[in-house]
Formats: sequence, C-alpha cells, structure tokens
Amino acid sequence: MVVTPLRDGMNLVAKEYVAARADDTGALVLSEFAGAANELEDAFLVNPHDVDGLKETLLQALDADPADLSRRMAAMRAHITENDIHAWARAYLTALDHTGQLARHLPRQREALAPGV
Repeated sequence: MVVTPLRDGMNLVAKEYVAARADDTGALVLSEFAGAANELEDAFLVNPHDVDGLKETLLQALDADPADLSRRMAAMRAHITENDIHAWARAYLTALDHTGQLARHLPRQREALAPGV
C-alpha cells in the first residue's frame, strides 16, 4: 500500500492497512509527513516531494525479502495493537490528572512570586 500525503494529521488508512494484514504480508510505503509515520517506523518512509527517492523506495519495497516484509509488518501490527484507543485514553487521562495536580500548586506559587497580584 502506498500512502503519500504531502501533509497530514493522523492517517488512519495506513494503520487500518497494517491491522488488516493478519498474515504479516505486504509492504507499507508511507509519507514521512503522515502523522502515522511517527508510530509506523517500520514502514518504508518517503518524502513525497522527492520523486526520485519515492521511486527508489517503491522499488525497494517491491524487491524486499519476504522475511523482512514480514518482520516489518509484525512490528507495526504489534505497535498498533499495544497503542490502541484504550492506551491513548489512559495516557490522556493520566496527563489530564497530572495537569490538575499542577494547577493546584499554581495559586501558591503565584502568591510567592508576586504577592498581592
């Protein structure tokens, strides 16, 4: 699969492709500008502005050893399995709780730094 946006948020198409590859076959050529590139480091990452580099990466993915493709896909599947919506929610709520704890200390710090303000 080739996913090469010039600019993108979190591209779920790439993650869905990886999730659907239960047999760990296939290759993912992914723009380094896609949000999912930070998580799918085992994809064949490309700069879609670099046409020659894109061509070379496509050829590399097409000619890759099946064992390497399987290793890459298994690693990406493991990552998205571990970092699902539940993991995101836990991390978000933990950060939110931490922010609340910090906010409770701010009034005292403000008074200490700028009395009467």
